[in-house]
Amino acid sequence: MKPPLWGALAVLFTYSIFIVAAGVITALNGRFWGLPLIPVLGGPAHAGLVAVVLGVGIFGINVAGARLGPLRDLELELAEMVHPLMGLGPWPLALASGVAEEWVFRGLLMPFSGLWLQGLIFGLLHWPGRRSLWPWTLWTIGMGWLLGALTLHAGALWPAMLTHVLINGLSLSRLSRLAPRSPA
Repeated sequence: MKPPLWGALAVLFTYSIFIVAAGVITALNGRFWGLPLIPVLGGPAHAGLVAVVLGVGIFGINVAGARLGPLRDLELELAEMVHPLMGLGPWPLALASGVAEEWVFRGLLMPFSGLWLQGLIFGLLHWPGRRSLWPWTLWTIGMGWLLGALTLHAGALWPAMLTHVLINGLSLSRLSRLAPRSPA
């Protein structure tokens, strides 16, 4: 049975607010504040290749790790949690979350909090509220640091956005296939 649209629309609406707010802050920054924000565009030409290799590679590590007993249970529990959000499929959510979270955490927060603190905040805000999922929270802290390092290396947000969208899209596609289906 296909998940309802309301969950997906609510999440997309929330991420849209983050994207618009981050865009407005970025646009007004030069005129009013002059804060050292990281630009969305720019950076070295090879950053796109690095982003794709990282995104696909990290997804591969996730898949390999899920073949282990305890991590398989974690993957099934995550699949159960995200299933109600899959009403539009995995890619709209992946695109919205990847763009919004990178703009907020790496673009707006990291210039003030630094690499380590923004990664810690990113991971802790991804804690889904279940004690059994704490390994996933630790993983997201590491991902926050990795995406922050990519952003610092590139000097722009788009490579981390691309990596984040790929990781989320591939992972959500996999999780949506694992999610328990209601009997018809």
